Amino acid sequence: MPDIVAIIGCARSGSTLLEGKLQQAADVTALGEVAHLWSRGFLRDELCGCGAAFSRCEFWMEVLARAFGKLHASDARRFDAAFRTAVGGVVHVEARVWRPHAVDPLFADLARALYRAAHQVGGGKTLLDSSKPAHFAASIAATGGARVRPLHLFRSPAPNIQSLRTAKPRPQARDAAHAMMPRSRTLAHAIAHWVFRNAQASNFLDQHKGRSLTIHFDAFRRDASAELPAIMARLGLPARRAGDSPTWHSVSGNPLRFQPNGLDVRAQDRTSDGLNAVERALVRVLTGRQQMRLEARAFRRASTDAAARHAA
Repeated sequence: MPDIVAIIGCARSGSTLLEGKLQQAADVTALGEVAHLWSRGFLRDELCGCGAAFSRCEFWMEVLARAFGKLHASDARRFDAAFRTAVGGVVHVEARVWRPHAVDPLFADLARALYRAAHQVGGGKTLLDSSKPAHFAASIAATGGARVRPLHLFRSPAPNIQSLRTAKPRPQARDAAHAMMPRSRTLAHAIAHWVFRNAQASNFLDQHKGRSLTIHFDAFRRDASAELPAIMARLGLPARRAGDSPTWHSVSGNPLRFQPNGLDVRAQDRTSDGLNAVERALVRVLTGRQQMRLEARAFRRASTDAAARHAA
């Protein structure tokens, strides 16, 4: 049965950077945002993180062949609909969305076959999935086909919300219609996205009985060299052997995957969130209490890890 570390939380929270750093340091197979595999990978044939078009990526072609045999566009459209349902909220009750439902049987069959094949092709290593919606991770866990360990990554509200409102190019796109990352057109929508996605992630961790943790992206960015070993230890991820440089087959994710210095943590330092004074005050009022709870949770984890390192 595959082990999956599911990075959950809000979009534009730094999940691609964290996944990339983890796949460099830990002996894992990083898959990117698997929730978008059918739409962005199979149907649009966008670029994999390895730089090849999805249809020419040897890793993903072997995974799909093992899992499903010969596939057609009609199959992929039907499979994508099942994945969209899971992303959109038809989930296991543990995710605590407003109206939880049972997992779609088609999604359960697809997810079990897909992750099992990725586990085999990846050499039996732990899988990383940075899809982010907590209800998608809960749906995977509910299939019974994998052991899911959630990693809740959150970013401070103001810069995260401003990022959600900013259009960014997508070099992985193969057509003009999808050349830009989607953005929130209003401040209210961006705030609601941050609040809801992080609340779902927190609730999922509260219900999860296995290994899990909460990471503050800003703390990770400030001291990644200390944070990475602590994250790996908490999740039980073995260190990668020296000299082993695996290819990152991220099926979807932030465009920094294709930038020469994309995984340079220092290059991700952004001191200005771009909000005006009124917008910043509104964000603080609507997210402040939740932000404090998330920071307290991350601080408790960091303090426990630091005490363990000191004792050792």
